[in-house]
Amino acid sequence: MHLEVGSEPVGKEPSVGKQQQRQQQQSWISSFMDMRKVADHPLLLRSHYTKEKIGKMARQLLREPDYAEANLTYVVEDMEVCSDFELHKICTTYPKMHRFKLTDSVIVDSGKVQRLQAIVEECVERNEKLLVFSQFTSLLDILESVFKIWQVEYCRLDGQTKVDERQAMIDEFNNTERFPVFLLSTKAGGFGINLTSANVVVIFDSGNNPSEERQAEDRAHRVGQTKDVRVYRFIANGTIDEDIWECSRSKMLMEQCFWLEGLGQKAEE
Repeated sequence: MHLEVGSEPVGKEPSVGKQQQRQQQQSWISSFMDMRKVADHPLLLRSHYTKEKIGKMARQLLREPDYAEANLTYVVEDMEVCSDFELHKICTTYPKMHRFKLTDSVIVDSGKVQRLQAIVEECVERNEKLLVFSQFTSLLDILESVFKIWQVEYCRLDGQTKVDERQAMIDEFNNTERFPVFLLSTKAGGFGINLTSANVVVIFDSGNNPSEERQAEDRAHRVGQTKDVRVYRFIANGTIDEDIWECSRSKMLMEQCFWLEGLGQKAEE
């Protein structure tokens, strides 16, 4: 006798049909994430670095002390699963690899980045501060390079930021004029953070949880805010962004319906 979990008995190999179903599910998730990445920034995928170029880069990389004992085949395999920007970062790390770096024009070549530039320029002109939220730390990596190209000072906070460094960073952003921009991951930059010195919020990419984005927006809507807060949500036309936003709106409407229903029940009591 076998114990069963779901429809598959424990201790038995899954059927061929189940394996195919899982593979299809994994393939769908991978495609979904790729569509999200290309809507954010094309460098989150790989198109600039061809297999031929990667081969040349790998052979050059083996000349570096860090890779002196590495296997060429394994290095190539590792590089082939990297995004364009990850490969670009490798090129910036080692001087002999600099000839393979991406140009500044390629790094800022994104519809959302171009829209962000207009908002940043407006904020700098008005002496305002802004918060930029993204679901992906890999996108924040790209935005760091973008702001360096624009020569705009910034802070960054994500899940890897040490707890003892967070408050010092927040205080410097709120109390000095040095940093006009704060980059935050949507999850790490939500609850418990007061950034009322900023009155402009940019949601670079929407997620599946609308409450996380509301918490992110609330970082500027805290006690002590004296300015009107403007919130920009980037949704790339004709991309998966539109579907994610519609799904998120449906969830918000459902939450509101449950909330109103709860108020009605309390009123009847």
